[in-house]
Amino acid sequence: MNKKVFLAESSSLIAKKISSVLQDCGFEIEIFEDGLDCASAALKSPPFCLLCDFSLKTITGLQLCSVIKNSPDYCYFPIILFTIEDFSEDFWVSRCGADKIIYMEDNDFTELVQAVKNCRAGIAGTAGDSETSVIDAEVFVGQNALEKNFPMAVVHSMERIRHYAWLLDSAVDLAAFYRERDTLIKEIFSVIHSLCRYDGAALFLNQDPVECFFSGTGEQKEGGEENSFFKICMNDFRKLTAKFGTGVQKIKSFPLESVLETGGKSSGSGFDADKLSSYMVFPLESSGITGTLHIASKVNNFFDYKTVATLEFFCQKIGFILESAVQYRKSIAAENGLRSALSKYVPEEIIGELLKTEKNETQSENEKRRVAILICDIRNFTSLSEINKPENVVGFLNGYFSRMVDVIKKHGGSIDKFMGDAIMAIFGAPISYVDNADRSLKAALEMISTLPEIDCSVLDFPEGMTFDIGIGIHYGEVIVGNIGCKDKRDYTVIGDTVNLASRLEGLTKKYGAKIILSEGLKKELKGNFNLLQVDTVKVKGKKLGVQIYKAAGRSFGEEFMQCYQKGLSLYTNGAFSLALSYFDRALELVPEDKSCLLLKERCVEFCKNPPENWDGAVSLTSK
Repeated sequence: MNKKVFLAESSSLIAKKISSVLQDCGFEIEIFEDGLDCASAALKSPPFCLLCDFSLKTITGLQLCSVIKNSPDYCYFPIILFTIEDFSEDFWVSRCGADKIIYMEDNDFTELVQAVKNCRAGIAGTAGDSETSVIDAEVFVGQNALEKNFPMAVVHSMERIRHYAWLLDSAVDLAAFYRERDTLIKEIFSVIHSLCRYDGAALFLNQDPVECFFSGTGEQKEGGEENSFFKICMNDFRKLTAKFGTGVQKIKSFPLESVLETGGKSSGSGFDADKLSSYMVFPLESSGITGTLHIASKVNNFFDYKTVATLEFFCQKIGFILESAVQYRKSIAAENGLRSALSKYVPEEIIGELLKTEKNETQSENEKRRVAILICDIRNFTSLSEINKPENVVGFLNGYFSRMVDVIKKHGGSIDKFMGDAIMAIFGAPISYVDNADRSLKAALEMISTLPEIDCSVLDFPEGMTFDIGIGIHYGEVIVGNIGCKDKRDYTVIGDTVNLASRLEGLTKKYGAKIILSEGLKKELKGNFNLLQVDTVKVKGKKLGVQIYKAAGRSFGEEFMQCYQKGLSLYTNGAFSLALSYFDRALELVPEDKSCLLLKERCVEFCKNPPENWDGAVSLTSK
């Protein structure tokens, strides 16, 4: 088996020590001081493994490793890099392709020797025994100075290509964090620190107000002396972006320990410009200048050509990612604002569905739906308004509306509009349920039960008057969509269903009922409710009669309902005198029932003056 180990080490003393230890373990050692010579020999006759110091002549250990690991025919044999410095966070070291990187302390070669022993002998042996063609050594090592320059150009060209490819890969990886801005910023700082070990870094986002983020050995704070790092960064940011305002929304610091995830507390208390030896600012560009990146170091001549070119390229690639992160946050803020606005009118559970619905305005303008319309009005509100201060009236209405809207939303309804002191709610648009009718009636019943909880202390009431409401509900077909003009459009419903719901609300006072619903709604109900037909009416503008019902949270009483319904049946069929006795009995059981009293009075009148062409329905002459 091939036991030859190539050792690339510029220090003859260290090379002898490592060679001696490995020879004692049975390995054959060949030493190279020049990295390019070692690469040429390795490609000509692959060893069992290659040990390479970071620091070499002609090309570095990283370059040597990159050349071999990117050669398809020779990338399989092990390469072990070693150094006395810790490059664990270095961007390029982590991507050089070495099989093992060892950080030696106090010339302890124990780990290095163990790494050689652990090399995959089978693969390395195959490489050493292979009879496949090898690259001509003259491609890498020429016979004169002119030929010598060509392979160096090749090495540097390969390195430059890989260099920018790795940078691009890193930028692409960062794109995964565009939805989590703070995480994205932290990851950007982490990559930049691996590219150049800065002492301080700042990232300013070109927003209104400006957002800025810091990373380094101490937290940076707004204000301070004129020569503070923050002041310098802010001034350069304004020059590059033409931002002259002073508004800064947030300053967030990422201590270096958190960026590198090494734990511990941040050391130092920040640094001022007089403590810096090197500083540069780099624009972050996309469709415009998205922001600026500021890098500072206490090291003299920190920004060599390679560092500057690397940071400029990286900043060009992350500009669009940061812009995407900014736009995403804006869209989330806009959505949250829309959700907040919608939550005042629409139940929370259907807002998400609304935002996901992909409908254009044309589709929604002419859509027909069957919905339940609920209209609620405060009784005698005009009288209340006349005797109370405007600010008290408005304050009361705001509290009252809040409670009622909460109940409507709870049952899946949405608020169409407020009409003075009235509320119009829809059950079935924009989101429809299979039980829209039940939801509307449940909401109405809870609205009535909530009335005692409404704070009326800010209002003065006329003598004998109490706070009360009336609710009308009808189920039928409406036109729903964005209706209005080019300057103002509202999502609303129109049609006879809306008109009839309004008429029913107006009848609540006449029949002494808090809730009156139509026959159309009753037919759609799936649950059990306490309902009682109060009449059959022809509302203004309609020729056909509509059966109307009142609803209550508790039972009307079995005997009362039997008497009342028998009387109503006789009344509807024109037997007014027979109906009277049943209504009398019903009133004995429930004397305060206004609808029963109204029908009794009609029977008395109709006995004296029988109506012509009686069909069981009375015409209402007012809205």
